[in-house]
Amino acid sequence: MTRSGPILRVLATTTVLLLLAGAAVAEAQFEKALIYLERNVADDDIEVRIVATSDDTGFTALRVIAPDGRTVIDFRSPGSKLGIRHLDLESPELRDKASVMADFPEGTYRFEGTLIDGATLRAEATLRHAFPDAPTLSSPKVGQTELPVKGAKVRWEPVADAASWQVVLKEHNGARELRVMLPAGATVFAIPDGFLVPGTKYEVAVGAIHQGGSRSYQEIDFTAQKR
Repeated sequence: MTRSGPILRVLATTTVLLLLAGAAVAEAQFEKALIYLERNVADDDIEVRIVATSDDTGFTALRVIAPDGRTVIDFRSPGSKLGIRHLDLESPELRDKASVMADFPEGTYRFEGTLIDGATLRAEATLRHAFPDAPTLSSPKVGQTELPVKGAKVRWEPVADAASWQVVLKEHNGARELRVMLPAGATVFAIPDGFLVPGTKYEVAVGAIHQGGSRSYQEIDFTAQKR
């Protein structure tokens, strides 16, 4: 998770937030229709993530309607001949958790999409405000400067209400990033040899994912061992 947008930038995911409602015109359907909260324990803030992906064709329009009837997303791409297939949107990261939850109340959100070929997509996804506990990282340590570039592992203590895990590893001032989804029983992730560069600073975040979809991340910085 980064401070400008936690990790919270998804994502190939095997989590179970997807609830489809009915068949769409021309049998088109969402590949993903997700809404969930993310909490960064280190920064003490939360944000809302909304993910919508069509099957193969691009969107020309997408609306997301909150349980109280408000339209919280109204996306259009009128000038494109291809449309946009994947949208991953996030609210500002705020410490004022009450205002985020008030703007995005619990309940069922309706997704309504129009594809470039005129097909209509409809889906529903449920937002829950319950968070899992955040994990405690045992390796690497905060500010560690001797993490080996080969054979390095990320380790954390399990929490009871985690349905799955996400590990995000990112260069502090670079473009290289690694995102991995892991099952509920995982407590360790082996960093692939060759990813870490000696002397480079990194951010690692481990997120516990609640069965209802919300996520709690613990994030630390470390530096790979110099040669």
